[in-house]
Amino acid sequence: MGPSFSPPLNLLFVNAVDWCSSVKVASASTAIGKTRRPWSGSGDPEHGFGRFDPQEKWGGWLTAVDADSGRVRWKYKSPTPLLAAVTPTAAGLVFTGDLNGDVLALDAASGRVLWRDSTGAPIGGGVILLPDRRPSADRGLRRG
Repeated sequence: MGPSFSPPLNLLFVNAVDWCSSVKVASASTAIGKTRRPWSGSGDPEHGFGRFDPQEKWGGWLTAVDADSGRVRWKYKSPTPLLAAVTPTAAGLVFTGDLNGDVLALDAASGRVLWRDSTGAPIGGGVILLPDRRPSADRGLRRG
């Protein structure tokens, strides 16, 4: 999902993934992909997309950036990558979701978490707001 913008605060909100993998690159003589198959250039047949960080090292960030100056106004550190949409409101709230399955409401000016609710599944899609209802999150990711 892409960033979002709050005109009243002149802030861009950007979710990010902090989750790394180490890839051993294939030698030029063996760097041959297969048609219609994903390929990362890895020379390790058992770890085609590299060796991922252990889950306890995963994280994510929601960052608020001043749209004129580019200065970071605040950052929220999440225990899991943030892949969901970011939805700012005219009331000064920002909604998003994490891979723990939590929908979050943050104060758009400060980044302070005001509310959190579990959906029971990782959130990797849109977050929408309907009048007089709880926020709804697309649980676009499935476990196992």
